[in-house]
Amino acid sequence: SCPKLTDAVDLKTKGIACKNNCQVLAGGDAKLVALKAYTDKNGGPSWRLTEAYPPTSQHSSPCHYNGRCVDLNPLDKSAANYDKMCVALKAVGLVNFLNESVTTQNCGVGKTTTFGTGAHLHVILF
Repeated sequence: SCPKLTDAVDLKTKGIACKNNCQVLAGGDAKLVALKAYTDKNGGPSWRLTEAYPPTSQHSSPCHYNGRCVDLNPLDKSAANYDKMCVALKAVGLVNFLNESVTTQNCGVGKTTTFGTGAHLHVILF
């Protein structure tokens, strides 16, 4: 179980689409709002968080247990859309991410992890 974050932000109040739980540590919300603004302005892709805080499954990375990272993917999970997401992440300064999807020019080589549950981008906010 996770510690309760006293300074968690509900991303649904910020217009971020989420599959499951939808909180991050305060400060991370602004980074994801910037990402959404970038993808909205630059023709996509549309995306959603597939894992935020508190996590719904086991993770290798401890940041899932303290609201410091998220998993996301484009709604249309094509290689081209993953590549556009990686361009967008870099454009807003979210350069510390792990590509757990397909290999693309801007995402790099796709990796698998012990507890991976499908294609996504693991994004470290702090």
